[in-house]
Amino acid sequence: MKRMKTLKILVILPFVLLLLSCDNILNDSQKSGSVLIVAKITGQTAAGSEADFYESDVQDDATGTVYEDVAVATLEARLKEPESIIGPSYNNNVLVYAYRISYAAVLPSGSTVPISFQGSLNVVVDIDATVDVDFILVRAAAKNAAPLQNLKGTPDALLVDATITFYCRDLSGKAVKDATGQDPSATISINFADWVN
Repeated sequence: MKRMKTLKILVILPFVLLLLSCDNILNDSQKSGSVLIVAKITGQTAAGSEADFYESDVQDDATGTVYEDVAVATLEARLKEPESIIGPSYNNNVLVYAYRISYAAVLPSGSTVPISFQGSLNVVVDIDATVDVDFILVRAAAKNAAPLQNLKGTPDALLVDATITFYCRDLSGKAVKDATGQDPSATISINFADWVN
């Protein structure tokens, strides 16, 4: 008889623990069940080929014309927990609505860098889908201001790391973070110079 009671407890205990853990998840109404992953940032060489870095021309022609530098972010949306039997809800899909670029000097160390800026986006990433998003990595105005304008007509270069942080929410309005609980972000190296045209 005692053995039978022990067996019943061992059978029931896992179900009780499961229910308690589900209750904790459901009570946390401020957190999204989705995460956003920045799988890749694609830049380009001065010649225009795709690369895992960016070679930014501070002066695109002899007249001094400058253009914005556009990069591509590959974004993936996933569920934090395994899917239920009925699959993800439409509300789990992720809306990416803004991004911020900040720069940090690499070489020469301690150099002045372009000012940070924020841009707007309006991209929905479905759960278990991957989307490529174009975004401005370097504004044209930054090339006509210090420190980038000082590179024009010189052999000098400035190497920086640009960190791109994305701001997003699921379609029920809850903030979406990455797997570590931070705003999703990634870094790409930019080599600023007056490249030969």
